Amino acid sequence: AVALSSTFSDISNTLTTHRTTLLSSTKGANNLPTDNAAGKTKKDFTMRETGKIVGKTMPVETYIHGKEYTIKRFRFENKGAQRFSWRDVKFANHGAIGFEKEIHPFGKGSERLAFRFSEVMFDKKTKIAKKTGKTMVAKTSIHIEKETKEDFHEDFCRVQSVSQDLAEKFNDAVRKAPSLAAADKATRPPELQFMLCHVYSYTNNVTKEEKALLVEKKLPGKFTKYNSNNGYVKGAKEGVTDTRTIELECGKVPLEDFVQAFSHWVYVHSNHNLIVCDLQGVLNEEGRYPIFQLTDPAICTRKGPRYGKTDMKINGIRNFCRTHRCGLVCKGLGLKCIPSLLKDRRTMH
Repeated sequence: AVALSSTFSDISNTLTTHRTTLLSSTKGANNLPTDNAAGKTKKDFTMRETGKIVGKTMPVETYIHGKEYTIKRFRFENKGAQRFSWRDVKFANHGAIGFEKEIHPFGKGSERLAFRFSEVMFDKKTKIAKKTGKTMVAKTSIHIEKETKEDFHEDFCRVQSVSQDLAEKFNDAVRKAPSLAAADKATRPPELQFMLCHVYSYTNNVTKEEKALLVEKKLPGKFTKYNSNNGYVKGAKEGVTDTRTIELECGKVPLEDFVQAFSHWVYVHSNHNLIVCDLQGVLNEEGRYPIFQLTDPAICTRKGPRYGKTDMKINGIRNFCRTHRCGLVCKGLGLKCIPSLLKDRRTMH
């Protein structure tokens, strides 16, 4: 209870002090599309080819640490009590000397583009740099703006880090709920996990121009959006879900209900001050127990926006309350149903 109280106290302090620092730009000479609300110019890009592309080489841009570029890899760390820091760490793979990023994005959102990314090492036989390790995902702004770790990526890392801290508390609450114990002791309810953020900073040693990429592990399996900050809930219109289920002491439950219950749990345990939503990712069942691996969440705050453009403030909270439907997981966690909460008008002011 003390740890949970401390977590939300830290978040409350962060809401008081944190402000988004994203930089905007004016419309470019090439007449690129402009986001009128933010006054930003969108980048000119072409999406990655899809379909029959097996064996086809995609164009990449490669950066090598050395004479031309200085490359550093940083890990964003949440130390609690508003203390966040960037830790300088080694490349992910032994012998890596840089990285390559595909030129064309394979995915896009309202704020960012996603690219395939790999570290590279020097091949002594061919005398050229080649990919090493697993393919990852690099994310950049969809707009033309300054993209250093502090100027652009820090807000996204902060949201993801705070979400992970809350997910750990939620997982613990699930484990302690008797009715949510698995009927089959050989398994257990799924946990929620938000991806660890790293940023690769690369500086041109001649021009001193610095850029950065936010890089995450490439998630295995089918990517799914479970809910959104605009009120979307997966399967809500159809009234059904295509997810797997698990037998708990309280009955049969869709695994996805744990994701939806997480947003509700945060809303209640933050004293109705915020929710974590825009939950998306994969259900990873490669290990002994299922894990929802999530990325790019949004935090909506009652007195926001305090967590970037995806913080839709009280409207985001209202959207969630309007569409959320409680299930056995919410009940097992002792959460008061949303309709009952809404009767107290103070929670929505």
